[in-house]
Amino acid sequence: MTGRRDEGVDDHLTIEHFSEVARRPGSSPARATLQHLVSRCPECRRHWQQLHQLQPVYLACLDGIEFVPPRAPREEPLDDLDTSCGAIASQEVAVAELRRLHQRAKEELWLLLRLPREQRAGTIRGAYRRFRSRQLAEMLIRECRVRVRNDPADAQALAELIPLVLRWAGGTTAPTWVRGLLTRATALRGNALRIAGDLPGAERVFMGLRGELAVRPLTDAGVLGDLWALEASLRKDLLQFADAEQLVSMAALAYELCGDRLGLARARIKQGNLLLVAGRPDEIVPLLNQAESLLGADPDPWLLLCTVVVRINALADLGHFGRANSLLLRQSARFERSNDASSLGGFRCVQGRVAFGLGRFDEAAACFSASRDAMLSVGRPYDAAWSSLYLTATHRAAGQPGHAERLARDLVPEFRARGVDIQATRAVDILSGRFTR
Repeated sequence: MTGRRDEGVDDHLTIEHFSEVARRPGSSPARATLQHLVSRCPECRRHWQQLHQLQPVYLACLDGIEFVPPRAPREEPLDDLDTSCGAIASQEVAVAELRRLHQRAKEELWLLLRLPREQRAGTIRGAYRRFRSRQLAEMLIRECRVRVRNDPADAQALAELIPLVLRWAGGTTAPTWVRGLLTRATALRGNALRIAGDLPGAERVFMGLRGELAVRPLTDAGVLGDLWALEASLRKDLLQFADAEQLVSMAALAYELCGDRLGLARARIKQGNLLLVAGRPDEIVPLLNQAESLLGADPDPWLLLCTVVVRINALADLGHFGRANSLLLRQSARFERSNDASSLGGFRCVQGRVAFGLGRFDEAAACFSASRDAMLSVGRPYDAAWSSLYLTATHRAAGQPGHAERLARDLVPEFRARGVDIQATRAVDILSGRFTR
């Protein structure tokens, strides 16, 4: 490591130095190490500056590292463990209480989901002791993530219940986990608006979160990873690809920091999609391989289908339609068995792309129409509009300009209403000459 030494910085950090720092009130030996490296090495300083909003997360982790002098060789690492009967009994009581709270939250979630959407908030407000737990808030967040693909309006409504569930823990003395759950809930609400096609509304939600974090930074890497990953999807839909790439890279770093394998797999899939948009489909294979390895032996079925769709799109972008068709045929049974309508809609779209590339225009048109209808059926008009763009190109290629022009005229206001008017008009114009993403 090279670099100009700053004045007042010792040549080396020693164990004596760490012991001295550890005795100072409010000091952090780990943070002192970081400051030493950043002050002496330009390369370390450059990488540290590139972390941007992740810097407070790393500093919080460093501050949590306790300096413990080396033990004598005869001491065992478990010498301080309390194995008394009283301690064991206390732990058993705590575990039993957690199980009871978890079961009660499951019952409360079941009751809420049975109610009509418009009655749920009033039910929570009117309850005296029910619907007031961290466990229920976490279950609502998981339910939002599952439902948003096929019912974004219901996912948004569920996300809006989470502040009501956590109201008992509000105020200036609220635990830090409360703010993390509220941030996740707001980000999920913004993501639901995005999937439902309200891109301006989603942007307002995420800009509000950015403003709040600028005043009160968060140090929970998992929460920040979710926030940045979801906003990256919005930036991609708004065709702001540079911002999307930066956000998803930061999300991947945050997931690696907190050890969230599933979150990191989602981030790698998003990065693969962004490489497709950037015209670099030949670079996505390592990302998708890593995503699949992170998913493990029992992967999330929806995420596994996402990796397949990205692979087929990449082969289509490279013009390898024969290989894309072979992969599509091998995976078609898995998609057909899926009960996830949005996954099936995405699969129909890549089926159409492959059929188009092989010159089977009637089949391609049928697939793009089915994809559009599937996305509309689950409340995803923005994704349906992109399927319609492919359908427009297919009609042009098949020598049906009348159908293509009618679709194009409908698509321009559809995209303009979602804040992508200039890019959408350009995309429709491009379709007059060739079929592109």
